[in-house]
Amino acid sequence: IGILVSLLLPAIQAAREAARRNSCLNNMRQLGIATHNHLDAFKLFPAAQNIYVKGTNQVLKNPSTAEATAGNKHTYFTMLLPFIEEGNLAKHYDYTKNWNAVPNRPIIATVVGTFLCASTPDSEKVIAVNANGLQASVSDYFTIANVGNAFYTKHGITKPGNAEGLPDKQARVSVARVSDGLSKTFLILEDAGRPNHYVEGGKPGPADHDDGKHSLVVGGVVNGAAWAMPGSVATYQSMSSDGLTANGPALLNASNNNEPFSFHSSGINATFADGSARFITDDVSPAAFAAAITRQGGETATLP
Repeated sequence: IGILVSLLLPAIQAAREAARRNSCLNNMRQLGIATHNHLDAFKLFPAAQNIYVKGTNQVLKNPSTAEATAGNKHTYFTMLLPFIEEGNLAKHYDYTKNWNAVPNRPIIATVVGTFLCASTPDSEKVIAVNANGLQASVSDYFTIANVGNAFYTKHGITKPGNAEGLPDKQARVSVARVSDGLSKTFLILEDAGRPNHYVEGGKPGPADHDDGKHSLVVGGVVNGAAWAMPGSVATYQSMSSDGLTANGPALLNASNNNEPFSFHSSGINATFADGSARFITDDVSPAAFAAAITRQGGETATLP
């Protein structure tokens, strides 16, 4: 019996992980569909940070620096609430006020299952995001605004004229501005396990750490984990194999400090701008992965 159990357990665990990975992939498909429902309604992709004129329902397409500073900010995921069967949350969320205004605090502290991967270890789902104890719920998914210059240097790749990603940092872009093709451009990627710091192999990372490029990890907490919290606009860097230093050879699953990371074996799930979602293996080439981040790079490398 002991021998049979030892033979069966790995198979059972593998089957359970396959089910969890598929559940995560379904979440990401739902987010892709929600994005296209938003696109149908407004003819624009949501931005990573959506800037509203203070006190109004007017969201700006291309905010200036001054407008962005003065306006109310709401994340990409907040903009999807009406389209992922979270209409009640959207109805009570006040877009005319800033994301952390008093009326919005019960909403941003609500755990939204569509933003969570089933493979992520049990951890805090609602966290304090500032010294005043403001509570916000986390997400296992994130968006990448651009590819860092150092990435191209590290991997010996010529930087394209436009290395901006989708969603844009603050501009709400049209389909026409995704010239690399919707089916070839990432929209959402996994960055699982936040706010807890994890590195390669799904191991807990250092409690206090500076990788040289991303926000500091303080007290084991990675910045930017909350789905409603603007301000943490990710720049893709790649990491050392141990996940401790930015601009290394590891493209995926080396660190969850605002880098692509999952608890799936051999890769991550990704949503594309055409609304589809699929698994990206960690043996993908640097050129192909960077090309899938940029929306107007004009690169020839493509994902397998």
